[in-house]
Amino acid sequence: MADVRPFHGLRFNTAVTGPLGPALCPPYDIISPAERQRLLAASPYNAVRIELSANGERAAAAEEYATAARTLALWRKDGALVREGVPAYYVIRHEFVYQGRAMARMELTAAVRLEPLGKGSIKPHEDTRKGPKEDRFKLMAATHTNISPVMLLYAQSKSVGDALAEAQRAAPPLAADLGGGERLLAWPVTDAGATRKIQESLAGESLYIADGHHRYETALAYRDESPRAAGDAANFVMASLIAFDDPGLLSLPYHRMLKGLDEAAMRRLRAQMEKAFTPVRHNMSWCPPVEVAEAALASLGAADVVFEVWGLEAAQRTSLRLRNPETVGMIAGGNRLRAWASLSTTLFREALLRPALGLHEEEAEHRGLLAFSKDAADAVHQVNTGAFQLAFLPHAVPMEALREVSDRGERLPPKSTYFHPKLPTGLVLHPLEGAL
Repeated sequence: MADVRPFHGLRFNTAVTGPLGPALCPPYDIISPAERQRLLAASPYNAVRIELSANGERAAAAEEYATAARTLALWRKDGALVREGVPAYYVIRHEFVYQGRAMARMELTAAVRLEPLGKGSIKPHEDTRKGPKEDRFKLMAATHTNISPVMLLYAQSKSVGDALAEAQRAAPPLAADLGGGERLLAWPVTDAGATRKIQESLAGESLYIADGHHRYETALAYRDESPRAAGDAANFVMASLIAFDDPGLLSLPYHRMLKGLDEAAMRRLRAQMEKAFTPVRHNMSWCPPVEVAEAALASLGAADVVFEVWGLEAAQRTSLRLRNPETVGMIAGGNRLRAWASLSTTLFREALLRPALGLHEEEAEHRGLLAFSKDAADAVHQVNTGAFQLAFLPHAVPMEALREVSDRGERLPPKSTYFHPKLPTGLVLHPLEGAL
């Protein structure tokens, strides 16, 4: 059973820091060097100073983790960060704009008891990689704090919804404007009756990791390996919970881009593509990247289109359909789910990348052959400029498939899902020492 509790969160004191919005940042894995510089300029208290080293996604030098720890300690000493006097849940209305449409989702930030993955109520859906876990562990070991939350999904129950609605009526919210139509309204919930109701409502839930697999596994490692993980707080990880049926839950695909392929590699890739898929080509002469991307994404609405590919032929978009439905069965074999084997990201790895190039994604990415983009127009643009040779635009993973795969204990390739918008970093932090 899931153990979801209120905790003594660390929050920015706006009397010291000024408005809350400029102090927040995205999670580490989507912050570019240019974005990091913008965030540093936004506020002397922007959370990027502790969330992400100057080295970006690569593991930083030991001094950079120590600097993050000193910054965090200084902010606490100076009163810029203040710990909640009593345990609290944080009910959050996350407003944003997507493709010109105003949307919102409800999030509940809480402390969730750590469990070994696949052996309890917390279920992953993606593989993880060594590098990000090393980086996050070093930061956690230096700061002894969860800086950013894991995103978890749960099946909505009326009692949870009622408890969240009641919390919003209890007091005026904290507000943070993130720009571009993105805004947070947050209600700390400290009333003992209200917190008990929320905890009881979630006790029977299974929780599915949507985003933050590396952070979750890092929290497990910290609990088990850090000599300072002695208090009860280290047995929990900070997480933001969202209902599967929340109308603002938006899951998008990560697009795959390939480069550095010589003529022989391109011939093998084309041959494998022809073997596994039936291509249909569409003339896109003179179309800008945005129009190409829009046409590709619209085509992916057809159930039998697995990928849209840009770069195979000049000014032509290529739709790929499975040539033989038994390909899915062959990939699944005798012990894997067809739901897992039929997803675009699995097919990219198992029906293209590995048979044609003999590579797993991690090795291809390490060698500089594979990169990812969350924006289809950007992926098309990267090919047009010659930065990459090919862009593969896949389907988004349906939520019912994510649940089925997770329930079975399967794992999708990394970067199979992109939940938009990302959870912000800095709204609340979770100290890992002492009592929860």
